[in-house]
Amino acid sequence: MRLLFLVFFPFSLLAQPCDYARLMREGKAKVAGSNPAYSQALNKFNAARTCAPSKSIEVDREVARVFKMIEGERDRALLAEKNATAALRKLQAALADVVRFVLRDADERILRLDYEDAYAKLNNVQYLDGPLMDSVAYRLLEIAYFRHQSGDTVGAREPFDRAAALLGKPELHSSAAGFDSEFARLHKPLLGLLKKRYYPTILPLPSGTYWMGRDTTLEKGAVEETPRHQVYIDSFGLAQTEITFWQWSLFVASKKRNIHQNTPTWGMYGDCPVVYVDWFDVCEYANWLSERENRTPVYLIDSVGQPKENWRVSWLPEGNGYRLPTEAEWEYAARGGANDTYFIFAGSNDIGAIGWYKGNSGIRNVLRTHPVGEKIPVEFSNKSSVYDLTGNVWEWCWDVYDPKIYETFSGAVASNPRGPGEWLKENVIRGGGWGREEEHARVSLRTKYRRHGKGPDIGFRIARQAP
Repeated sequence: MRLLFLVFFPFSLLAQPCDYARLMREGKAKVAGSNPAYSQALNKFNAARTCAPSKSIEVDREVARVFKMIEGERDRALLAEKNATAALRKLQAALADVVRFVLRDADERILRLDYEDAYAKLNNVQYLDGPLMDSVAYRLLEIAYFRHQSGDTVGAREPFDRAAALLGKPELHSSAAGFDSEFARLHKPLLGLLKKRYYPTILPLPSGTYWMGRDTTLEKGAVEETPRHQVYIDSFGLAQTEITFWQWSLFVASKKRNIHQNTPTWGMYGDCPVVYVDWFDVCEYANWLSERENRTPVYLIDSVGQPKENWRVSWLPEGNGYRLPTEAEWEYAARGGANDTYFIFAGSNDIGAIGWYKGNSGIRNVLRTHPVGEKIPVEFSNKSSVYDLTGNVWEWCWDVYDPKIYETFSGAVASNPRGPGEWLKENVIRGGGWGREEEHARVSLRTKYRRHGKGPDIGFRIARQAP
């Protein structure tokens, strides 16, 4: 029985002789190739140590060699990681420089009203990553806003959705209804900024009585600026600045007209006052703006079948929308309302502080318009501040020009006068412009322009009845 037991006992359980030399040889082989197996080598060496404890010093020497190889591998990996990190940072910096360049380029193109080119530039970087991509999204949102406000609701969707993706927000739910609420969901402060950029800010001016006309004891001028007389003006709203190219461009785009017909020789800039607008253009803009805000238009424009110089415009008594200021309202604003202090220019006797005119409007030796709101404003008792009533561009008024109109106001205080009732060929322009001398920028100066005429220094600001 004992013999049979030995025959059938599993061979694997029999004691195996250890081969120290083989174990050491196999361990060294594990780390000799181009792809060393450090863990397997250490296992072999540990087995060799167990096999021949007397040779521990030799085994430890090989283990130390493996550890040194591992440390070298680690150091090379750390260096590679450091180099990779530096390379990644360099690449990220280069990409950030590219995005900054595109952002500056897009801003310049938006300033020049070239929205399609700005969109094309932004599309080149929209798939990159980094902290500047929010800024890319904001420019895309401005393009979406402009398209939507000018009537291209379908075209607004693509830049809106791309901006939403960059900001990690849902896409546009509706391309027509509720656009403002959808926009505010992405960036409410930006919505407020764009409304201010593309629509005029209307400030309330308090009612009051003032002296209209030139004080002959303080300044010289033309006879049509006299006699000085008292005028009462009801409270009304007036645009804080002259209407800019940005604001005008919405109207032009929505009417499918060509903005380039308004281009001055120095180019279009969104933050500068629009020029080359005639009096009828302004009346059309006022009605368009009224309709945008669901107000009743002030003007009835009879233009059917007539050349522009023969159009007729009537002031509708039921209108509560936008309009041109009357000449009396314009001068009331330029004098700061019911203000006893007499200034030659709007709010000051120092024209350089409050307006752009021939003496200071040059940029690289080119006389031209400047961005609105850069000079000191006229301040009112209710804290409203109105800019550029002197200089930059001449401003259209509602009134037909009559050089003798002041003579009809002797005696009683005139109340909200609108000029002569007769439909003459020329209308009042006020305030002076970038290319004229300072004497033409006097608040008292009255002059005229044919109502269908346009010029590089003629613009306007808008008014509205008090809310």
